[in-house]
Amino acid sequence: MDEKRLTLVLLPGMDGTGELFAEFVKLLPNWIEPRVVSYPRDQKLSYDQLLPILGSTLPSNKPFVILAESFSTPLAVRFAAETPKRLRALVLCAGFVSPPRHDVLTRIALILGPVLFAFGLPERICRRYLVGDTAPKSLVDGIRTTVSKVSIRVLAHRLRSLLSCNAKRELRSVSISLLYISGLNDRLVRMPSFEEIQQAKPDARLASVEAPHFILQTKPQEAANLVLRFLQEVRSEPG
Repeated sequence: MDEKRLTLVLLPGMDGTGELFAEFVKLLPNWIEPRVVSYPRDQKLSYDQLLPILGSTLPSNKPFVILAESFSTPLAVRFAAETPKRLRALVLCAGFVSPPRHDVLTRIALILGPVLFAFGLPERICRRYLVGDTAPKSLVDGIRTTVSKVSIRVLAHRLRSLLSCNAKRELRSVSISLLYISGLNDRLVRMPSFEEIQQAKPDARLASVEAPHFILQTKPQEAANLVLRFLQEVRSEPG
């Protein structure tokens, strides 16, 4: 790869806004051109329907890498399986190719649906499952505000979509380099999700951060360091 800027396409978590990447993006050097993707906040779209939205945001004439967070990771894998010519690598952050294994939470989510989001994201839930007990209140408030901008029915639809996703077959077709970033304190996506990815793609790399589910938001510098080392390797590869 030449010395020109490398485009890093960032796919958001379940909020779909892309706003929660702000602190992470600030830490990227000049040789990386971030391109944050956002999904419609008022449309219930399946992974199939989100694929063309992703495709329409990509650079048309230069290499790029996709970094996908949580909800978007099956989408990124499906896209990568098509082997776009300019896609050089994939980063999955707290990712999965089939629903994370939480049987009780899954049943509750499928039954309650929109009720889970009807009164906003409770601070207690945000801390326990997303950012950890010691996260600053400013971060918790920012996340809750961002989530409140998205339709309740859209959030419920995305939750159901991820609880029925399956991108294992597509992952077997992914030939590019893949970095998986895991939060050691993640209460939502645990090591079995990476192990499943590794079974389908044995050369997938694992990097762990002492962080909850929202790795890029709670440990942006550590996550950025990992991503940058990986991108420097990708950048030096021929192609």
